[in-house]
Amino acid sequence: MTIIHDGSTPQQWSYVNREDNPAHDGSKGLKLDVLIKNDRWLTGPKFLWGEEECWLAMVEILILRDEDLEVRKKNQIYVASASRDVMEKLMMYYSSWWKLKVAVSWSLRYKRYLKNKILQRRESSLTKQKLQERSSHLTLDRLREAEHEILRYVQMREFPEVIALRSEDERLVKRLMKMGASITKLNPQVHDGLLRVGGRIRQAPLSYDLKHPVILPYKHHVTDLIIKDYHLKVGHMGQESVLSSLRHKYWILKGRYAVRQELNKCFDCQKRKVKPTEQFMAELPKDRVTPSEPPFTYVGIDCFGPIEVKQGVTLRGMAASSHV
Repeated sequence: MTIIHDGSTPQQWSYVNREDNPAHDGSKGLKLDVLIKNDRWLTGPKFLWGEEECWLAMVEILILRDEDLEVRKKNQIYVASASRDVMEKLMMYYSSWWKLKVAVSWSLRYKRYLKNKILQRRESSLTKQKLQERSSHLTLDRLREAEHEILRYVQMREFPEVIALRSEDERLVKRLMKMGASITKLNPQVHDGLLRVGGRIRQAPLSYDLKHPVILPYKHHVTDLIIKDYHLKVGHMGQESVLSSLRHKYWILKGRYAVRQELNKCFDCQKRKVKPTEQFMAELPKDRVTPSEPPFTYVGIDCFGPIEVKQGVTLRGMAASSHV
């Protein structure tokens, strides 16, 4: 079979119908007398004995279409960015900030994997960076990248007009005031695709996230997940402790309101704040509530000796018992 394929081209081949194919007689198991009467097993199809120009008119050539089930389709890889609806459903599916970052990180990793597959077809060898993508572990840099993508998506949805402004625009504050944005007083600036607080402590010896925290809306599922995560990190402490820890990296609009709303949903905090119940006292006994006889109607006194008394000349010890 290999010799036939190597010694011919596809244009030299033609299709033979099942009714005219002599190999079909041997595969379906004919009886000996029928096989002897049908001489095409030894002589081949009759149209082969005629002129070659007549073959196409006698043989029905089937045209295989691309949607035919028996046609083997080529593997194709499509890399497309997730739509807003898909990203929104992914965020709403998770109730933990850590799990959401891990899920987005795996999604981004799979997207890079598909891109590398396409580049692998075009190039003969992979670079060192592409080989590292095959690792089955998530690194800290990948989780930070996933967090960056999540925050950038949230800001694009909540502050579409503000995030589009350039960070070096001198008229940024004026344009924000015209739009009536609620973040005007924060002097916002865009850095690395994220909207951050401006402020006047740029020269302070502090971390960049502490000097310019990321601005987040107070009504968003991602904001609630971040507040919940920091609430667990500080050990279910109060509103001000959670808000103080959050502002090391994030600045939530109406932060106290957002933190208070999320803390009210914490089941563990609700159990700790519940006032202890008071036990009902038992009923008073009948003797204490029956007004039949006044108090001290019956009084008994028992005295145990020895008691020294004087009788005549001698002293004698005795035990006295009296009853009134």
